[in-house]
Amino acid sequence: MSDFSKVAGFGAQAGFVGGLNLRILPFLPEVGPIDLKKTKLYVNFFAMDIPKVDENLTGNVTSFGLHAQNKIIDGVSAPLGIAKWYGVDVSTGMDYSSQKIHYVYPIEQTKNIDTGVDATVKGPATLGAEMSTFTIPIEVSSGVGFLWIFNLYAGAGLDLNFASATSVANIAANVTFTGTTAQAKASMDLGSEDNASVADLRLFVGTQLDFSILKLDVQLQKNITNNAMAVNFGTRIYW
Repeated sequence: MSDFSKVAGFGAQAGFVGGLNLRILPFLPEVGPIDLKKTKLYVNFFAMDIPKVDENLTGNVTSFGLHAQNKIIDGVSAPLGIAKWYGVDVSTGMDYSSQKIHYVYPIEQTKNIDTGVDATVKGPATLGAEMSTFTIPIEVSSGVGFLWIFNLYAGAGLDLNFASATSVANIAANVTFTGTTAQAKASMDLGSEDNASVADLRLFVGTQLDFSILKLDVQLQKNITNNAMAVNFGTRIYW
């Protein structure tokens, strides 16, 4: 029996995030212990079709999300801002992603079923998968900065994942017979569907370069729940 807990791999993902710092809205009130003026909002969206490496292959990938980050403990700075501690931030929000991949192969086969009678089966066979994930992340993080540009940060997060996956394996064909006008239809569906809800605990550490409203960061992430590792590269723009 395979030990899937030891499966390892590599993946790459690119994304663009835009955001808004709510400190530009000084009229925002405090809601209990939360000062809305200390909140940053981020929104992301990504969509693309699967590259046409084969004429029978189709699919698409879509993702979008909305996040809010609030500073619950203010930081402190050294003279001239040459070094600073950023305090403590709490973040949450939602992410949705979906992927659909189908490979449609045309089938045409003829078989003799009786004297002088041939049956021809013609139609598409479809193989593929359809997946969707809805995630609610909750993070606590802190960091330090040096020389106005360089930043280091670390934190912990809990992801509440609600996922569904469908395997696609079906055929829908027309059956014709020589010497007669009789026709029939043939179909078979071996696909299945499953749902899962998983809570993932993770730790992360990273570095970020600040160029005014442009932020570039690299993050190393360790998933405590399934022992997975990930490296993320990101770009953010907010003002």
